[in-house]
Amino acid sequence: MDSSSYVEYLLKNRQALNQQLKELKRMVESQRALTEEEIIEELTFKKSQEEKVSKSYISDKIPSIAIIYHEVLDKRSRNNLRAMNRVIEATEDELIRLDRAIAFLPDENRRILDQLYFKGRNYREVAETLAVSESTLHRYRKKTLQHIAFYFSMEQILASPRNSKEYKN
Repeated sequence: MDSSSYVEYLLKNRQALNQQLKELKRMVESQRALTEEEIIEELTFKKSQEEKVSKSYISDKIPSIAIIYHEVLDKRSRNNLRAMNRVIEATEDELIRLDRAIAFLPDENRRILDQLYFKGRNYREVAETLAVSESTLHRYRKKTLQHIAFYFSMEQILASPRNSKEYKN
C-alpha cells in the first residue's frame, strides 16, 4: 500500500479507528486478574451463590494447580495487555500524525477533506459547494492526499534513529 492509499485509508476509517481505540481502552481498563481464591472456587465447582457441591472428592492438589493456573493466566493477561497497549499507542500515534498533517494544509484542502471524508458528502455535492468541476475536485483531493503522505514520510525521516540524539552521541 503506497502512502497516499494509506492516508486515504486513515481518512476513510478515522471514525471507526477512534471507536476501536475507545473499545480497546475500555477492555484494558476492565482487565482484572483472577485471584487464587477465585480460581480455586472455580476449580472446586463452588456455585456463585456460595453453595458448595454436596459430595466432592476434590484432590488436595487443587490449590497448587490453581496457583500454577493463575501464574499462566496472569502471564497471558499481561501479554495481552501489552499487545493491546501497543495497538492503542500505534493507532493514537497515526491519528495524531494525521491530524497534524491536516492542520498544515491550506483551508481549502481541509474543507475538501472535511466534506468528503468526515461529513460523507459525495463528489458532486462538494464540487457544487466549492464551485469547481468534479475532475478538479478529484485533482485537489489527490494533491491533498499527496501532501499528507509527504508530511507522513518527512515525519518518519525525522523520527528515524539516525536523527535522534542517542544515535549522534
